[in-house]
Formats: sequence, C-alpha cells, structure tokens
Amino acid sequence: KEHPDYRCFVEHEISAIELTPEWIEKVRASLPELPDARKKRLVEELGLPAYDAGVITSSLALAEFFDAVYEKYPDAKTVSNWIMGELLRLLNARNVELSEAKITPAGLAKLLELIKQGTISNNMGKKVFELMFEEGKDPEQIVKEKGMVQISDEGQLTQILTEVIAQNPKSVADFQSGKEQAIGFLVGQVMKATKGQANPGVVNKMLRKMLKKEE
Repeated sequence: KEHPDYRCFVEHEISAIELTPEWIEKVRASLPELPDARKKRLVEELGLPAYDAGVITSSLALAEFFDAVYEKYPDAKTVSNWIMGELLRLLNARNVELSEAKITPAGLAKLLELIKQGTISNNMGKKVFELMFEEGKDPEQIVKEKGMVQISDEGQLTQILTEVIAQNPKSVADFQSGKEQAIGFLVGQVMKATKGQANPGVVNKMLRKMLKKEE
C-alpha cells in the first residue's frame, strides 16, 4: 500500500508575517487575566494576604467585583474585608449568586467612603450594606432615610455623656482607680442611649477627658 508523498510548496503571493514584540504584547494584554496571575497581582502589587487573594480569585465574578470596587476606593484590605465578610455572608445566607445581588461595586465604594469620613460607623455600615444588597439603593439615600448619620459633634454629645456618668458612679470610680475596661462599659452606655449613632472614638476621647477633670 502506497502512502501519499506530502510536499511543502512555497506560496510566493503570501507575504511573510512578522510578529513584532509590540504586537505580541498587545495580544497578551488583550487576553483575560488568569486566576494565578490575578492572585499574584493582588498579593505583590496590592499587598493582600495570600488567603484573601485566594478567596477573591476563587471566582471570576468575585475577582471582577473586587477590582471594580478597588478602582473607586483604593484600599485593598478594607475592600477585601467587606467582600469576604459581609458580601460572602449575605450570598451564603440568601443562597444566591453575586449576579443576583443588587449591590454594585460603585455602591460599596461609596459606602466605604461614608465610613472613612465618619458619616456613619462601621456597625451602621453593615446595616446599610444589607439594605443595599437587598434593595440596590444608594448608601447616602439609605443613611438619610433611616436617620443613621453618626453623631460626632461634641456639643450634641456632652449632655448625654454627663447623664451616663451620673447614672454609673461605680464604673466611673472603677475607671478612676485604674480599671481601664470600665471605659468600655461607659462607651457602650452612650452608644445605647444614642441608638448606636454616637461616634465611639469621639465618645471615648470625651469620656476620658471628662472623668479626669472629676478626679
């Protein structure tokens, strides 16, 4: 049995194709980022722990969501914490895919900015996040509608702190005798009195100042 003799014939009318370094780089840049490469970038360029990067790159949708949030709010660890914490928690609790959630990267970035500015506390932010997840509303709109703006003005807080101090003489005495944990209880009482709206950092600072004057 004979086998055909395959021969190569040069086609003179076809021009030679030159693959320049520039063209190769352009093609490479147009290819989607592979999970391992993305994980390496998150660790080496953004400084994320390897564990965080691994979770975020476990799905393309999650990785793209992270990148979109980071583009508007460039604090990689904070963005990672909210995605790995609140976002994944709600996705698991509701048994839905990310594509079904109504929250957007732009919305989360704006929420993180409100927390950073002190407009709302971190705990309030979690409540706002859940409403954004369910309803897709703008975080500023939710904060305004729910009256969740954090109280940081010392003038507004002074009277409340004065009442808490008067109502808790034992905790005051404990703090003044060196029991540092007592200040945490007093801060908690102020937070309770303001329904969580007081700025805990400001409250802590004010309480220390007021209690030192009483010594």
